[in-house]
Amino acid sequence: PFVDLGNMSRESRLWTKVLEVDTERNIKISLIEDPTSDSPGDAWCAWCLWPAAKVLMAYLSTMEDPLLKQSSVLELGSGCGAVGMYAAMRGAHPVVLSDVNEALPLLKRNVVANHLGSRCVTCAVPWGTSVERLAAEVQCHRPFDLVLAADCSYDFVTPELPSSIDALLATARACGKRALICVSRRKNEVEAFIAAANRAG
Repeated sequence: PFVDLGNMSRESRLWTKVLEVDTERNIKISLIEDPTSDSPGDAWCAWCLWPAAKVLMAYLSTMEDPLLKQSSVLELGSGCGAVGMYAAMRGAHPVVLSDVNEALPLLKRNVVANHLGSRCVTCAVPWGTSVERLAAEVQCHRPFDLVLAADCSYDFVTPELPSSIDALLATARACGKRALICVSRRKNEVEAFIAAANRAG
């Protein structure tokens, strides 16, 4: 039989780890990361778990179960999908994990690895997309009870200039009743987020 050695070599470089994200509830997430990713465009940052995602999951762990159970959740810029999958493990349903098209294969793979295919769906949601052009998976559940996003505010030149943060906030507002967005403390990043929020009104 034919064996694709190139694919086997690439598979062997994938990182798989188990995260204990909520010790009180004994919730663990199996996470596949792809350091070999050469995804073009906006998918370059979707290959691994970023610090703000860990912080947002820690914050969600402080919320009482009734606040998440059966809540509809949309995660924007899901990357590996850890935050949205955590919400699903807490009982949120439906959960839509979204990112750019190029990031979806790894995202889907993580959903399968955590046996969440019945609770999570994945789709592409470019930020700033007009409501009528949103994916069907998003359209049919709007407005979501909760929109989540973590470490999605890196793309800016200066806080004063509009950036993808503005588009992220526009999509969150169009799709959800409320949003939890976790921002990293890289240089000027918090300031850029606050400026975008002020522009959003």
